[in-house]
Amino acid sequence: MTEREYRAIGRLSYSSVKQFLDNRWEYYEKHELKIKKLEEQTYDMAFGTLVETRLWTEQAFGELFVEAQTDKPGGQMGELVEKLYTYTTKCLTPEGIVTRDFTDLLTDAFNAVAFDSKGVKVKFKKKTIEDIILAFTGSEYEKYYREMLENTGKYLVGQADIKLADNCKNYLAKHWRTGDIVTRKTNGRYTVYHQLVILYEYLGVEFKSKLDMVSIDDELKLIEIFDLKITFDVELFNFSYRKFKYYLQAYLYYIAIKRWAQENGLGHYKIAPMKFIVGHSRAEIAPLVFKIRQGNMINARDGFNFDGKRYTGVNEAVEAIKWHRQTNIWDMSKKNFENKGDCNIKIYEDEQMETNKHNVVSGSYSGTRHHASN
Repeated sequence: MTEREYRAIGRLSYSSVKQFLDNRWEYYEKHELKIKKLEEQTYDMAFGTLVETRLWTEQAFGELFVEAQTDKPGGQMGELVEKLYTYTTKCLTPEGIVTRDFTDLLTDAFNAVAFDSKGVKVKFKKKTIEDIILAFTGSEYEKYYREMLENTGKYLVGQADIKLADNCKNYLAKHWRTGDIVTRKTNGRYTVYHQLVILYEYLGVEFKSKLDMVSIDDELKLIEIFDLKITFDVELFNFSYRKFKYYLQAYLYYIAIKRWAQENGLGHYKIAPMKFIVGHSRAEIAPLVFKIRQGNMINARDGFNFDGKRYTGVNEAVEAIKWHRQTNIWDMSKKNFENKGDCNIKIYEDEQMETNKHNVVSGSYSGTRHHASN
């Protein structure tokens, strides 16, 4: 099945559930209203997919990638071009018409790169937007940006990117921790699938999943699922696991392969929770294999709290999507709707407030000012 055919299947997936949790309205427009929107193309996304393709499915290269005629710009201007492309695709019609003024788009991209969340200028410190417009017009930066737009729907990569991807591929294939996994092929003992598409149902909702690698060990009666991630921060993958909600992916892929095994006469095989193969994007740091355990599966299903933040689990997310579909209410969450739009400000407790509570109880409260925790 091609990537285009897979994307055309109108079912939920890990990425759509993640989008629902990240931005409910964008999810609604794309997946419920079926408004055609161009997929965001970032360098990290393109490079990770490139390594997977060079490693496991090289025959799909032409379907997914186009070789760039212009070298990808690096540094801050490279960030600017990528951000500009992202903003442009958000206002691009299916017919390819840009609905915003280019100068406004470039200004927004400049501000997004130059300033941090507090409004402090951290990049392009000695540059103004006028300087950027002058440097961009007619430059290699503009050529690369135009080339990205002309090839929207495919990843744009250059020879340098392909060389780096091959370095990653070779490092993963030769390293003692990952080599025997990523080079595993179908033989007398193993049956190996790459980019295995599975259609299934969960909690009454139709889902689809595409699994990077599935390995069936007929000797041990064991099915293993592997997903490849390429990153600069191999050893900090626990952070990425939370940030990009990979726990949703781990749980849904487990459910998918469980359904697939039952349908294919392998229901009696043991299914191991998914493993993430995490490789370094410059092949300078050793790859690691991060294992999902039973507790992680419970976290992914039911949600969890970490460092003061709530991470919604698969079940709650799916039930919320079902509620929104049934009520056709998309501009308010189920919880806020049930509370009739009334919300409470959270009480931020610290040591001083605990002291104030004691003073109130003892009758000695003097109105000490409360300092909320950051």
